[in-house]
Amino acid sequence: MTYCQNVPHSLISFESRSAPLGIEYFENIHPVIDGTFMVALHGSFEPSTMHGYEVVRATKEGEKQTFMDGFQDNSGVRYGRPVDFLQFDENSFFMTDDFSGRVYYLYIE
Repeated sequence: MTYCQNVPHSLISFESRSAPLGIEYFENIHPVIDGTFMVALHGSFEPSTMHGYEVVRATKEGEKQTFMDGFQDNSGVRYGRPVDFLQFDENSFFMTDDFSGRVYYLYIE
């Protein structure tokens, strides 16, 4: 029998059907996101749940905040579904979106 008492607790959690698909730990990058995880919340296949459809910034201490949203409006219309990230340089990264079939270039001033 396997016991889970020694398994560490999760760092952060998300609402059901948020679909956290992509995660990237950023280091040696702009101070706004240096030493943090970026999590792409793809969102539910059912847009009426209104969960996900955003990018969340999370720290190693378990704090999280919305970094980027606007991929779904208040009526449930979707404009994008974040998928994953790739750090480009110390001030920028790429983010993929499989709803609109785009790759976004994000630059932090």
